[in-house]
Amino acid sequence: MKISEQAKLKKSPVEQINAVTSLLSEDVRYNGDWRTVKGAFHPRSLEVISKSGYGDCKDFTVAAGAILRTLGFEAHAAWTNRGFDVMERPYNLPVLGFNHAILHVKKDEKEYWIDPTNFASFAQGVPDDIENKLAIILKPSGAVKARTEAGKSEDKFNKVVLNLNFDKDSLITGTGEIVLKGASSFSMTGAELNGSKQSTEYSLLKWALNESNISSWGFEPYSLKSRIVKDVTTSFKFTFPWFPVLTSAGKGFLVSLPPDVPSLVTNRAQRVSYLNFQGSPYRIVREYHIKGRSVAMESEFDCQGSSQWADFSRKFIKNGSDVVLVDDFSLKVRTISPEDISTKLYGDFQEKLRSCMQRAVVVFRPN
Repeated sequence: MKISEQAKLKKSPVEQINAVTSLLSEDVRYNGDWRTVKGAFHPRSLEVISKSGYGDCKDFTVAAGAILRTLGFEAHAAWTNRGFDVMERPYNLPVLGFNHAILHVKKDEKEYWIDPTNFASFAQGVPDDIENKLAIILKPSGAVKARTEAGKSEDKFNKVVLNLNFDKDSLITGTGEIVLKGASSFSMTGAELNGSKQSTEYSLLKWALNESNISSWGFEPYSLKSRIVKDVTTSFKFTFPWFPVLTSAGKGFLVSLPPDVPSLVTNRAQRVSYLNFQGSPYRIVREYHIKGRSVAMESEFDCQGSSQWADFSRKFIKNGSDVVLVDDFSLKVRTISPEDISTKLYGDFQEKLRSCMQRAVVVFRPN
């Protein structure tokens, strides 16, 4: 059955677009970057692409666009700058500022920015490496300046729940859950098509636990064989060595910070360039349920803050015999200018973030 016929069976525009791009990736492999002797950018013909079974971003774009048009979509090739470079070049220097062909698609007044070359199909959102970028849409009437859709922190949601048992002196055992929604599950899409389950699970655990020396683990059944981005929820168990932090009050467990907090609280006086972040805005929630030992905790703790750059909160609460630490952090921008960093407003934000989300050590009472 042709790609267009299979895609036509899907109900929504998003499902149809994802069907087209995922099925196309099964028939055509990425290879090369053809440019004519004169230096112009031209895709090969649809017949040549189909017969050869391979192509570059230009070929994937025109092939996907042609199929989508048969399904009633308005589809035009577009140029953008794929990658995590936040510097924007002038439109009159397109060779420097535009390195990738994508599709601008419309149906029922809804606009989509599609990257058919990408391994994962994500019509319901915009991939990290092309979101909020300058673009040039190539229409028969002429080139049109545009900008791809900007991501929001809620579009890239991560949650990690860890139940950490400290009843042994040299080992931490426990269970956990990982929830990846929207763009957060992009990197895991089709992981079983590219590598072993063992390597996928190790990468997930290393990120979730912030620990590379993992002794053993096990996951509940899951599947990551689809090329279409879908939300991921999975549960697991684990064991890894515990090397406690030694304090005057007792042994402690060092809690990791959200990844971009150290950069946000860097010395403002030493910052003369833009503060850039890899990828699009995101939100991450981490819950640590501390079990098996008595924690030296005099009172519960709750702090929070909000700004144009990031929102954050941290809670230490008692739950029966357990202590629960909940960190909630949302990065709202891809870059912060040195002018913003030098303002009092940013300085106040820094101080509040620094006082709320410091490196924390959970100290246990001696047995």
